[in-house]
Amino acid sequence: MPRYMLLLLTLTFALLACGTPTPRPPARGHLQGSGAAIIPPIVTELASADTGTTTPGKSEARYSVNVDRIPVRDLLFALARDAALEIDIAPGVSGTVTLNAKQQTLPALLERISRQAPLRFEFANGYLQILPDTPYLRHYAVDYPNLGRTVSASVANNMQIGAAGTGNAASGSLSSTRIDNTSQHRFWESLEKNLKTLLAGSTLADDAKKDEHSTENPGKNLIVNAEAGLVSAFASDREHRRIRAFLDRLSNAVRRQVLIEATIIEVALSEGHEQGIDWSSMIGGGLFELAGNPLKNSVNLRYNRGDNPRALINLLQRFGTSKVLSSPRLSVLNNQSAILKVVENYVYFSVKADTTTTANVGTTVTYTTTPQTVSVGLVLGVTPQIAADDSVVLNIRPTITSIGREVPDPNPDLRRNGIENLVPMIRTREIESVMRVANGQIAVLGGLMEDRIDYQTARVPLLGELPIAGEAFNNRNNRAQKTELVIFLRPLVIKEASLQGDYAGFAEHLPDAGFFVPPRHALPFPSLQTEP
Repeated sequence: MPRYMLLLLTLTFALLACGTPTPRPPARGHLQGSGAAIIPPIVTELASADTGTTTPGKSEARYSVNVDRIPVRDLLFALARDAALEIDIAPGVSGTVTLNAKQQTLPALLERISRQAPLRFEFANGYLQILPDTPYLRHYAVDYPNLGRTVSASVANNMQIGAAGTGNAASGSLSSTRIDNTSQHRFWESLEKNLKTLLAGSTLADDAKKDEHSTENPGKNLIVNAEAGLVSAFASDREHRRIRAFLDRLSNAVRRQVLIEATIIEVALSEGHEQGIDWSSMIGGGLFELAGNPLKNSVNLRYNRGDNPRALINLLQRFGTSKVLSSPRLSVLNNQSAILKVVENYVYFSVKADTTTTANVGTTVTYTTTPQTVSVGLVLGVTPQIAADDSVVLNIRPTITSIGREVPDPNPDLRRNGIENLVPMIRTREIESVMRVANGQIAVLGGLMEDRIDYQTARVPLLGELPIAGEAFNNRNNRAQKTELVIFLRPLVIKEASLQGDYAGFAEHLPDAGFFVPPRHALPFPSLQTEP
């Protein structure tokens, strides 16, 4: 009987040994079974050449992830497992993530995760490193000259008619028109101020979210070095993203430039058009439309039939004889002021006579001459602003000056001593206007009319200089002419500032490659070198 009992116990233990063992509970944080199934497998893996990223081949794979309030550490472990990538997670990384992504690359997924959890990631030496979003130092290169500019311009027209009275009484009238433009360009000062404001705003937002890693004093964590073109910031990864986005948009805006082509034409009006060019007929015919905010009685129009200024010049021929005074071209950066000046410095002299009387010598007259210069020609000042749709807002001020005639200096000391000093009278035609012009279209500024009288006198030598009777030997032919000034403007937004890009039309006017002799790889005196 005991033998049968021993055999029965042996069979019972054998059957128990063949049964399914109870599974051991997994360790905390270990991903397996149903817990690992929350990250779906790779949906699509795109095979392509290495793009030079830190993790070759891994960034080309695409993943689909659908999780709801999962610990970020578990999600990162699962992503690294599916990507066959080593991962290091710092102790301070925490938080939960809710994410629904389809066919996203690993860097894109990590970027989206970092926007929900306070962390940052780095690919280093073939593994993925996850760090808490604590402040760290990063440097940014800003390519802009260390230059501050102050531009001030003024256009004024004063007219006063007065009558003097007895005592302190006076009567008269005063008419005055004045426009003052002031622009201060302090790029690096504005950049530092804007970045401090940006960091202060991000710190307040992080404090509202109770982010313990946000910087407390953003002003002390920013260094702007204008001489080196460098910006250094000690900030969190979220703040660095804001800084990088701001600098990218700022660089794109300040690097934009526009080529402004101007053609200045003077039209000598023919008979029947003494009242000027009939712009109303052109507006009614659809050739032009009103544009801008002109000064004085000028007319600002926009041409609606293409971008060829030669057609406009031919159009003006029916109103009189057209003469092109100047055709300047000017490239200007966005929101920068530029001046083009093509003038002749006309020199005249101011003469001062000092009379001294002494008992021994008598009366002595001392003359002092001081040279004076006045610019005669064209001065074009312009400030463009390029909009997002490539339209250009122009603040433009063309000024054309010329010598009308010369008048004698009314100084009585000069007349008393028989000295004639001629002073030039300057004719000035000027427009100051702000207008919006589409890229590549032509704007027209016109309506500046002038009555010009050319004094021409021919006389018989000696006889023509006789008083009274000499008038019979003089021939005066004073010719009156009415002219109108017309200015054509065409802004071209530059996309590629090179001879292979938007400046290709100027290549034919430049010397070819053979014009410049290539330098020799020798000492500064190549002619003294002997051939080997």
